[in-house]
Amino acid sequence: ASSSLRGEAGTNSSMTGTSRNPMYNAPGEAHPPKYKPTKQDNGIRYAARYLKSLNFISYYLCTSNLLNQQDTMSGDFISIKIKEVRKETEDAVSILFEHPDEHKEKLQYKPGQYITIKWMDGAKELRRSYSISSVPDDPYLAITVKEVEGGKISPLLCRQLKPGDSLEIMPPEGRFTAEFGQDLKRNIYLIGAGSGITPLMSIARFVLEKEPKSSVILLYGSRNEAQIIFREEFERMTQKYQNQFFVYHNVSKT
Repeated sequence: ASSSLRGEAGTNSSMTGTSRNPMYNAPGEAHPPKYKPTKQDNGIRYAARYLKSLNFISYYLCTSNLLNQQDTMSGDFISIKIKEVRKETEDAVSILFEHPDEHKEKLQYKPGQYITIKWMDGAKELRRSYSISSVPDDPYLAITVKEVEGGKISPLLCRQLKPGDSLEIMPPEGRFTAEFGQDLKRNIYLIGAGSGITPLMSIARFVLEKEPKSSVILLYGSRNEAQIIFREEFERMTQKYQNQFFVYHNVSKT
């Protein structure tokens, strides 16, 4: 039997199968090795080939959040201050928002959901949706944004924002989530590339914290090692959740 997580733009992760020894779980390993799936693990080997052969998958997952905004045409926006801007790679940042008490109810969310940001370009209103990368227990709400060449908003978010600035956001929405529970015991496979890792990080962290009997197997495609978003966080998580969290990297360029 299996169950799956399905998102607005077609991203998915399945919950079935068994895990193997991780390629990126060695203590003291400074950099993740290139992905080399074991012959025994047909499912992971197939996913690696899939990530490598479909060169557009990174672009597809990076832009999936923009497609999500089709569900976000109306609603009340909240002005919220930025607590921290955390650099993840040369062209990606995590934006941590303050979590004021007066907005706690409106800002409740599930792992895998997204928020919509409103930005004024002169007299023109622009909206973009970005997946949440934090978990509900964090003392902040965070999104992770990768700069899109020629984009209207992402370059400004990645280069110009600083703590104390404010953005107008819409309360969290989205169907790319699932039910979670402490008594559940399952293997959750998450597959993503580029900034498509953002909702998967939220899901992975939440499962590891709330489902001690479950395992998370993440297959993550990047163009090169320098563009691995959350690289340091992956290292911390593999150390903290040994035999429970496994990361397999597929790097398309060296």
